[in-house]
Amino acid sequence: MLLTSACSRSAPGVTIRQAPSSTISQNENQNLTTTDETTSPAVQAQNDGGIVLPFAPSNPISGGLLVAEYLAGGLANIDDCLPELVEDWKLLDIESNRCLIGDVDGDDLDEIIYLVSIKGESTNPGDVWFFDDSQSAYRLFNSARAVANEILSNIKIEGLVDITGDDYPEAIISSESCNGEICTQKLIIASAHRGLDIENLSPKNLSLRSINNIILEDINNDDIPDIVIQEKHQLEDDPLSNTETNIEVVATPQPTITTTPNPINENITGPQRDITTVISWTGLRLRANLIPAEPEYLFHLVVDADNAYQSGDLETAKELYKKAANNTDLKDWKEEQGNRAGRIELQAYSLFRAAIIEQRTGNAAETINILNSVTTNLSNSIHGLAAGVYLSALQKGEVSGTACAETEAFLTTLDTFYQETWDYGIENPTHEIGQLCR
Repeated sequence: MLLTSACSRSAPGVTIRQAPSSTISQNENQNLTTTDETTSPAVQAQNDGGIVLPFAPSNPISGGLLVAEYLAGGLANIDDCLPELVEDWKLLDIESNRCLIGDVDGDDLDEIIYLVSIKGESTNPGDVWFFDDSQSAYRLFNSARAVANEILSNIKIEGLVDITGDDYPEAIISSESCNGEICTQKLIIASAHRGLDIENLSPKNLSLRSINNIILEDINNDDIPDIVIQEKHQLEDDPLSNTETNIEVVATPQPTITTTPNPINENITGPQRDITTVISWTGLRLRANLIPAEPEYLFHLVVDADNAYQSGDLETAKELYKKAANNTDLKDWKEEQGNRAGRIELQAYSLFRAAIIEQRTGNAAETINILNSVTTNLSNSIHGLAAGVYLSALQKGEVSGTACAETEAFLTTLDTFYQETWDYGIENPTHEIGQLCR
């Protein structure tokens, strides 16, 4: 069942609410515990409305037990997500849901899930507290930090939806961590589906660059909502940080290199591509499928062809390689960065790979035709020269394995230039010499 956000109970068992707050400076290095640091939990304060509030601890993120006691007292404004606590504790103003109510643990009684966040120096540390139902006196029984087993920051409650098909909702929570300008997101999917304690069902090794939007809808028509995460790249490399490289080569097995290649810059992210990640329930676990957007850069079209080749779909790979070899519309990232244009190398590489596919599928004549085309029209590229070495070996009657070994031996003499040719930043795949004709 898919439930939508509202400020009042919108469906049986689940309510999603929001409430504003102000900010306070606070050290962001918080621990994972849900216990309170305050030495005297009984200390209380009274707000302007005469309601007795728990005294604000020095670290509000550790104040979950105080809030549990406050909830059990019966005076808390649960319907509006404790705005009196937000104001008194000076919690960070948030745009996402402040609290949710629903049967998260599968006991047919509603629990309260509450987001707490404070202002940090570089990121805003936070947590989501899990309070038991009213019959259990709102016992604090878990938290997002405990479920994820790590410190969380820039945290958001994305939704409370049953995505496992057991009629009990999962709490979907996102968190962001940053290293300088580069940020990565994590998704915590807190669930009691397996009937034990609440655990994180988020797919292992799920890495998200920048969550632009999260939609909860049934994509695969199995009557169970999927998590659709739209990622959008944010960083653009500064072309002024690179200097131009001009490789001068001639169409001979031993080209003359008259310049020195650029060193690989580990701070360059490279051309980026929007990605949609769809997380779906398979019956046993959640699985993430990555769907890249249509390429804006020629490099990414070549990557699509490589992926098809590696998956064994040779026909699709050949079609994409030929499409890349003839494309003049997609952007050239190397040229944008002020370096030697990368289009000629990508085109030569793509034709070489198309020739390899033709050879693997038994089309010897077309293999020779394509290799001839590369060596004739793209001889001022490293891959054009490599194609010439490979073609020469085949014309001498060598088998493909020997031709490939000779080509690799030739490219090894140009290894530094080959690495520079395929340096498309730290967020993109690299290409090794041993992958070209295998």
